[in-house]
Amino acid sequence: MTDNKFNPDWDAMAVMVEEQQRMARRIEELTQREWVGLTNAEYEAMAEQYVTNCYFDTLKYARAIEAKLKEKNA
Repeated sequence: MTDNKFNPDWDAMAVMVEEQQRMARRIEELTQREWVGLTNAEYEAMAEQYVTNCYFDTLKYARAIEAKLKEKNA
């Protein structure tokens, strides 16, 4: 006859609970951080790098802004 009793792996469950708690703490930390934006001076300085002879590379400028924001909010 087959044994159909529930036999949990308590060690594995404890590891999963610990990981869930660690993730919850990390989410809490991330949601409580204040976002740091760019100043007008930073935007202007970056724009100067991408404006030459009436040519404006929008994609490079957007990527530069994104990189600067990531740097400031790391």
